[in-house]
Amino acid sequence: MPDDYERRREFNDRQDRDYQNFRSDLEYDRQVRIADSDRGWIAHRQGDTLGAIAGFAGVDAALAYARSMDASEEASRLGYALDWVELFEGPHNCPIPGTIDFTSIFERAHTRFIYVLPTIRNPYDFIKTFVTVTAKIRTGSEEPFSSYDNPFPVYENTKNFRPSFFYGWHEPGNWETGEYTVEFFVNGESIGERMFLMTEY
Repeated sequence: MPDDYERRREFNDRQDRDYQNFRSDLEYDRQVRIADSDRGWIAHRQGDTLGAIAGFAGVDAALAYARSMDASEEASRLGYALDWVELFEGPHNCPIPGTIDFTSIFERAHTRFIYVLPTIRNPYDFIKTFVTVTAKIRTGSEEPFSSYDNPFPVYENTKNFRPSFFYGWHEPGNWETGEYTVEFFVNGESIGERMFLMTEY
């Protein structure tokens, strides 16, 4: 039967091991705590995936992974948003001029194609993505008029992107007078709409 000395030594050894394990856990916890002072929040990530990354590729890789996960969650919460829309009239395949008078009221007798330029806020600016922006036009009586898809890449560090759409005819005088609404979708989800008016004169 072990004497008191042996029992004390075994107890002390066990305490030392527990303390070392505790210190190791604290250090690991410190290393995977992400502080982002610019946004004023601290995200804490811990688990099998992050631990595996830290063990395989190092703490920096684990931190980068955790940051990307937090950014993705924030982006999903915010979603794409329609900031504003500009419209102008022009011929088929008209390049966007440097100086132009944007308007939302058009005269039927002079209108050929109406160009629609939405500016869309991109919450996924930390990565390159591919999106499909759809612009659907309907008349004032809610009848579908036209729909057009514009798939394209959105590059990293792009805060806003600006696809373009155009609808109409090569010759003026074919539009019906009245109100039209353009509704915008990103990857199938509606993000907003803009109205324009076609007048006789």
